[in-house]
Amino acid sequence: MKQVAGNMNGAIPPSFKEGLPNLYCGILTNILAFLFLTCKQVKLRDKICTVCLLLFFNVSFIIRQLDYIWHGFHFTNMIPYRFSFLYSFVMLYMAYRAWLLRNRFKLWQIIFALILSVAIMLCYQERDAAYWAYNGIFLLLYGAAMIYPHLYIMPQKSDGREKFKTVNAARKRRRITSSYMLLGIAVAELALSLANYGFNFTGTVVTDYPRGTQHTASMIRYMKQRERQNLFYRAETTHSQTLNDGALNSYNGISTFTSSANVNVTKFMAALGYGAKDTYNRYCFEESSPVANLFLNLKYMLERQDRVEENRYFTDLHTYGKVHLLENNAYLPLAFLSDAQLINVDFSAASANSFYFQNELLRAASGVQEDVWSLLTGNQLSISATDVTLGTQTQTGYCSYSSSKDGGSIVYRYMVEEEGFVCIDLDLSQKNNFSVWKNGAQLYSESYSVPQSLSVADTLPGDIIEIHLTCKRNEKGSITIHTAILNDEVFQKAYKHLSNSVLELTAFQNTRIEGSIQCNRDGVLYTSIPQNGNWAAMVDGKPAETILIGGAMVGLLLTEGYHDISFVYRNPSFSLGLIISLGCIAIFVSLYLWIHQPRRKAGKYERRGMNNEKNRRRIS
Repeated sequence: MKQVAGNMNGAIPPSFKEGLPNLYCGILTNILAFLFLTCKQVKLRDKICTVCLLLFFNVSFIIRQLDYIWHGFHFTNMIPYRFSFLYSFVMLYMAYRAWLLRNRFKLWQIIFALILSVAIMLCYQERDAAYWAYNGIFLLLYGAAMIYPHLYIMPQKSDGREKFKTVNAARKRRRITSSYMLLGIAVAELALSLANYGFNFTGTVVTDYPRGTQHTASMIRYMKQRERQNLFYRAETTHSQTLNDGALNSYNGISTFTSSANVNVTKFMAALGYGAKDTYNRYCFEESSPVANLFLNLKYMLERQDRVEENRYFTDLHTYGKVHLLENNAYLPLAFLSDAQLINVDFSAASANSFYFQNELLRAASGVQEDVWSLLTGNQLSISATDVTLGTQTQTGYCSYSSSKDGGSIVYRYMVEEEGFVCIDLDLSQKNNFSVWKNGAQLYSESYSVPQSLSVADTLPGDIIEIHLTCKRNEKGSITIHTAILNDEVFQKAYKHLSNSVLELTAFQNTRIEGSIQCNRDGVLYTSIPQNGNWAAMVDGKPAETILIGGAMVGLLLTEGYHDISFVYRNPSFSLGLIISLGCIAIFVSLYLWIHQPRRKAGKYERRGMNNEKNRRRIS
């Protein structure tokens, strides 16, 4: 509780992703809040209520169970104590009430409030010169401004009436001056507080947000116009700027960062090789494997930095400035028929090497038995370092290391011996920056966050693929990079098999999807519709049992032949919430009518009428 109270002071680094709650809302606020507690004009029940609220919020910061309830029965991933603004709100309420009564405070009350403010200053643990200077100077300035109206000599009874008038006029002028002084000091504190925030969080470059600006917007409009007959498809950027680029730029994307992210979908995405982790509330798309793209209804990618590396799986359709629209040549719609063996694939047990898992996944879905990926290992791989000491190394892409200085680098170098499409799979113990190169030319650079797969380029025998990683001073860790080449013949055979029977959409809404499919065999209808227990299905007008694919996506068992399919989203919690909300409104209206009902006195209007009649008679 002492640590929490210490965060009510200024000149401390604000918490962004982790740390104590941000409670600082002005040194003047602290002083006035204590004055509020000593003010006789404030009712005792108001004081008790505000103190109890502050204590309850403080305890909620400490006791995990209360924090869990405050966040909707959920432990947040980063940005803790999201209800802490309520603590500041109560403090500001107390301060405002005291400000309105500032001319009624006695000198001892002001001194007492200043002493308690000093006690709050002492609660902060990591005190330094800047902290003492900031809080001490502002505390003295506020104290001087508030004491100033009290620095006058009380007139004696023998001084006369004129003396009293002079003193009262002087007191009034001092109070006005004090108010202006407090205003000026508060403005200075606000400016320094904003500067402190700016130094600790530099923000982003406005001119590059969102990336591509007008050209990106124009390209998205072009994409939507081109697909106006297609009821639903997904698009993404080759390299993300935010984790919610789809929401930012208004297209149906894949990357998501939300506290309500379905953990089963996160595991599903991680198994496919996307940047995801089951303890995180997000999953991130980066230009990835053509195999993974099959299962996510991805039709377009936006390249926003004019770095298009031609390959057989995406066609460069259109360009605005530096923005390119790339169309997936191996596109599958929202739902398609796969082999029944897909049900048995265990996504939760996916290998750390996503290429092995994708081999198993495509084999189960399509029935094609050959491996679609083959790893580049052995003599095809060499690992070198600059200003970094390498430890254990293996021919499959693992190495341990230690770095002695900033800027040290590790380079993985692959010699490609056959034609094909190359992807890499990264698993790093530290958060490093890396870049991908082909034949001495940089393709792109990224900052590593979580394990993920990334596409590289089409290659020919003799091509050199390099991954450069940058290390920090005194950094120790390990790196595992798997690099694999795609067998296009096997991929095309599997793609043809999966594209034979696809769902043709006839209606699409957020809560209802309808379509038809001509099944050329018995199998499983795979959909990339995330299931959270609220999606129900109808097949040929009859309720059908849904199954889970990968523990996350909706699936249906279908027989050979033509079928009409519909999916409906019904959330029982919505109905419960609606009932509770309507009940609360009814209670509120009833209480309002009961408390504020007109209190009509018996015979009131009759007596008023009689009095009016008497007055008319008198006048006449």
